[in-house]
Amino acid sequence: MNHKLDLKTLLNLTDPVAVTLHCEPHGDYPGTRQQIGQRLVQTPCPHCQTEQAEADRKKLLQQQAEAQQNLLAKRLRAAGVPYYLWGVGFEQFHARTPEQRAALMTAQQYANRFDDILTTGTCLLFCGRVGTGKTNLAAAIAQKLIDDGCSVRMTSAFKLILGIKETYRADSEVTTLQAIERLVAYDLLIIDEVGVQFGTQTENLLMNQVLNGRYEEKLPTLLISNLPEADLEVYLGERLMDRLCDRGGMLIPFAWNSARGQRHG
Repeated sequence: MNHKLDLKTLLNLTDPVAVTLHCEPHGDYPGTRQQIGQRLVQTPCPHCQTEQAEADRKKLLQQQAEAQQNLLAKRLRAAGVPYYLWGVGFEQFHARTPEQRAALMTAQQYANRFDDILTTGTCLLFCGRVGTGKTNLAAAIAQKLIDDGCSVRMTSAFKLILGIKETYRADSEVTTLQAIERLVAYDLLIIDEVGVQFGTQTENLLMNQVLNGRYEEKLPTLLISNLPEADLEVYLGERLMDRLCDRGGMLIPFAWNSARGQRHG
């Protein structure tokens, strides 16, 4: 007597049978049906498979885009770019006059040629009236460089000085020198609202330490001020102003009227 059991019988496995199957959304399609144990297995609808594969692909792309956006947001926050300027690029700067077009072109070229800027240490100064787009253009430069993988720090002069002064506390884990060295080390340091401070001897000393440190390292700095050029030079001092304008440094006057409320910044 043969005690060997047939495997197909043991597994309750039937041969595939060619049949015409039906999909509710897509209608009839050719396939096979097969009994495997207690399950009836049949060929899935090819149209449904294609749709599912496309849905999976779109979901993966969306997840990748969200991850990229989250990473960019983290980098923008770490760089100090104001939240209200996230996503505000060069295209949001409405250049209507020759002076505005020149300012926009200078900012775009500065960002696009930043590899060269890093070798020369060329600084950029935006000065002039409130509401003329200085900070918007600076943020556009920052976001382009951050997207390109550069290290950027955007801060106000007040926050910069206050941050260094925080190291005076006895419980500070960072020394004053370390705080200054960190500011010196960025590929681009953007300092907004220069000249708003009282201009005390301590403030001027700290600002000079940072800017001179970057000059000595041939690293570029972008300064933003509401002061006219003459007053900015008085505030910074002739020596420091000369260093900022050295190596091809450019001062861009924003002399037109404020465009606040007109999406100009």
